[in-house]
Amino acid sequence: MILPTLYKRTATGATQVWEIEVEDNKFRTTSGQLDGVKTTNKWTFCKGKNTGKANATTDAEQALKEAEAKHQKKREKDYSLSIDAIDEKQFYEPMLAQDFKNKNRNKDVYDSLQNKEVKVFSQPKLDGIRCIATKDGLFTRTGKEITAIPHISAELKKFFAKYPDAVLDGELYNHKYKDDFNKIIHLVRKQNLTEEHLAESKKMIQYHIYDIPKIGTLDEQSLYSDRIGMLK
Repeated sequence: MILPTLYKRTATGATQVWEIEVEDNKFRTTSGQLDGVKTTNKWTFCKGKNTGKANATTDAEQALKEAEAKHQKKREKDYSLSIDAIDEKQFYEPMLAQDFKNKNRNKDVYDSLQNKEVKVFSQPKLDGIRCIATKDGLFTRTGKEITAIPHISAELKKFFAKYPDAVLDGELYNHKYKDDFNKIIHLVRKQNLTEEHLAESKKMIQYHIYDIPKIGTLDEQSLYSDRIGMLK
């Protein structure tokens, strides 16, 4: 079994290819430039883990699990599933909150705000997990996929069917846990999912959208007032 091939544009403009193959209890990787010589590494053999526990894995299951983890890490390092998309931004890095009084953050912006006639937008700060949503899934601000909240993905399915190139930026949150950030982390970042966990996350985790960095002809360089208008 070979997981989907990944592609990346190198600093010299070449196309880098990366694959990982899984066979029973072992995996190996192959990489190189698209039109060049490829290098295939030796097999890595895996042993099952957590014997006797609910999350126990066989040798073969562990090999697939480790291969999928390596595949995901490559995707987080600007590799693309499509050769046609290697020049596109693979994930959006959201704007982070800054200290308004820190003039060194962005002096031009700070100075302009001293003008009382300048109009600004403000939003409440929610202490949750930042989430970037695209047609390909839900991701953290560093590009790691979030899989513990499929109910959010399901709700956004119709939206992305209509706007396949759109990008949403928001927070995974529930005000009930405003003083229990660790509970939100537990519900959102859990890896070994159970029916009970999925039911709880569906009941409690909400997606509060701040912005649409990309939709239609609008992007990060467009006026925020235009982008936020699309949310309404």
